Amino acid sequence: MLLLNVTLDELDRALLEKVYREFRNAMFFEAYSITENISDAEDAVQEVFLRIARKHMQTLVRLSEENKLKYYLLSAVRNTARNLSQKASARHEIPLDPAARSGTEPSDESFIDRLSDALDARELVRIILELKPIYRDVLYQHFVLELSVREIADIDHLKTSAVKKRLLRGKQLLLTKQEEQL
Repeated sequence: MLLLNVTLDELDRALLEKVYREFRNAMFFEAYSITENISDAEDAVQEVFLRIARKHMQTLVRLSEENKLKYYLLSAVRNTARNLSQKASARHEIPLDPAARSGTEPSDESFIDRLSDALDARELVRIILELKPIYRDVLYQHFVLELSVREIADIDHLKTSAVKKRLLRGKQLLLTKQEEQL
């Protein structure tokens, strides 16, 4: 990670690089879900880290100690992506990253394997984007952002049982749509 015009001591730089490596993918997918553009999503992530390096290193240190860092970073990138999205014209790209897959039934891993064996990543992303937002969002949060059911419930202000039901129904819809494609 290259930050020009930012002076950091070795400890701050090491912490920022560690946080970047750990959260950049989740932040990218959060930004992409808003901008629907790979370049804009990457810009949003970089802008957040640049802003942190310039003005908010103390916040980063405090939140990493309190285990609230993931929520802070996702909120920051979400807001930045919204701002970028409002400024940019609407362009649509589909990520090629296999991490954009979603899942169901026996276990999350076997569900993802089952879907990915039958469909390529682009087709899978297209199917996921066709789902209703209540299913698409929880699938995204669970499989891409790797949030637990409890974390999703807290973020979306839902009961854990509602999140579990949405995940199950979303997985079932994905399997149904996959079967229609074949």
